Amino acid sequence: MANKNNKAPEEATGLENINESLTSFGSRMEQHKGLIGGIVAGVIVVAIAVFGFVFFNNRSNQESARKYSGLEVKIEEQARKASPAAQDSVRNALWEKELKALAASESGKPGATLANINLAGRYYDAGKYKEALACINGADVSEPVMKGLLSLLKGDCHVGLKQYPEAIKAYDEAIADGAKTPDVAVRALSKKALVLDAQKKYAEAKAVYEIMLKDYPMEANNIGINPEAYIARENGRLGK
Repeated sequence: MANKNNKAPEEATGLENINESLTSFGSRMEQHKGLIGGIVAGVIVVAIAVFGFVFFNNRSNQESARKYSGLEVKIEEQARKASPAAQDSVRNALWEKELKALAASESGKPGATLANINLAGRYYDAGKYKEALACINGADVSEPVMKGLLSLLKGDCHVGLKQYPEAIKAYDEAIADGAKTPDVAVRALSKKALVLDAQKKYAEAKAVYEIMLKDYPMEANNIGINPEAYIARENGRLGK
């Protein structure tokens, strides 16, 4: 819920700490599931529950998606053959190998999209931001919520690469469809404001929080953000 004492929580201030701030921010939002069922929030592993966005319209698409759904059983069977201490590393290596192969063999089909989404989350968690971006760009997604979540992840990857204008652009992509995906939009607004504030663009950050207050007050409250407190903070930094 909103901060009752109207004080903005502490955040990292240097550009070198933005990514850490985004991760912390995402962890806080993970506790507030909101309208999108808690699929992801903030820094996301977008592979979780991805089948919800696939619309099967022909047999070819169904078969392609089933190839992805069969990976878990296949990988678990192989991982269990390793010693208990090595199973996690073996499992992770197998996932990366199988997902990369599926993304290549099923290019243009749902199986490839699902594989790229899963890989993007794994690469992001490993700090491989360029690889994650390549996977995001290889995912053919039109469903609004998943598309917005991928835009959030794209922005976070650009932050990790210190490509701040590109990060802002990606967050703007997630904000653009806010009428359909308000929970995604408010997260994108929060991340955009954080990046702007860290670059000392206080007036621009304030304008973002004002949009949040005007258009997404309920969603902001649901994820524990008090826009008025942040607006007051930016006014203070602007000497107002």
